[in-house]
Amino acid sequence: MLTALQVIQEKVEKLSPQKQAEVLSFIEFLLSKERPRAPRKLAFSWADGPDAQPVNLSSVELQHEATSLRIEDETAN
Repeated sequence: MLTALQVIQEKVEKLSPQKQAEVLSFIEFLLSKERPRAPRKLAFSWADGPDAQPVNLSSVELQHEATSLRIEDETAN
């Protein structure tokens, strides 16, 4: 009984060199998805900006504030 690797090898050998290169490229793509990626550090460049003020609003109040700012921005354009 043939292993999956042996079957793949037999089929790849039947392909043209151009198609073999495509298979290799696809394998490299799959391998790149397998590599663990280093976690990225979050950027807080927006935090404590010049207008940073402590805000004591509920999440609903913040949503309303964000919506009103969006509406103002859209009507200004």
